[in-house]
This record gives sequence, structure tokens and C-alpha cells, in this order.
Amino acid sequence: MKRDKDKLLYAFHTEPQVKILELLWREGPLTLEDITNALKVDSKKAYEELENLVKRHIVGKRVEAHSYEREVYYPKMSKERRIELCEIALKYSSMPPGLMEIEEEERMRREIRKFARKTHL
Repeated sequence: MKRDKDKLLYAFHTEPQVKILELLWREGPLTLEDITNALKVDSKKAYEELENLVKRHIVGKRVEAHSYEREVYYPKMSKERRIELCEIALKYSSMPPGLMEIEEEERMRREIRKFARKTHL
């Protein structure tokens, strides 16, 4: 059953994107170099796929400072949540799942602001 649900990712992502997402879910934040080495892919192609995922709000990127600064990519939601949004999108909406997540977060912020106004916080 779980394997069938994993296939939903291919309805919204290319195979290279799914491989990148699977790696990030498994390993956590990684640099472009980490990703290209792990998947044995061209860095330019991996960068293009990552930037597409960033633009769609599925993957985030940040600069981490250890002994040196490095830019890392990380999943903005769990695999389970991503699959859930893909299921919803396929059944009920033409809106991409990444935007559905942003819309849901905004709805929650509005509800919190509304509650805060009512309670004078």
C-alpha cells in the first residue's frame, strides 16, 4: 500500500526530482555537491531540478555556517505530507500541492490573528 502511495509523487514530479526528494527525506539537508555525488548525476541538471523544487515551495535552501558557509537544500515538508497533498490535488483541485501547503499555512495564520484579536492579545 505504501509503495502505491509513493507513486503519486510521479504525478507531480520528474524522476530526477523524486530521487532528490527521496534523498533529502532520508538524509536531511544536503549541499548540491552531496546530492550530485549521492545520485551520481550532473551538477547542472541537479541544480536545475532543485531550483524548480525551490520555486514550487517543495524544497527550501539556506546557508549554514560551520567552519565555512555552505548552501544546503532541505525538504519543506515530510514525505507523508507531500503524498497527502498530492492525493488531495489529484482528487479535488488543480492547484499544485506546494501552493496548497502555502495556502493552508496562510489560512492558519489568519485564524490565529482572528483569535488573537478576539482575545485582545
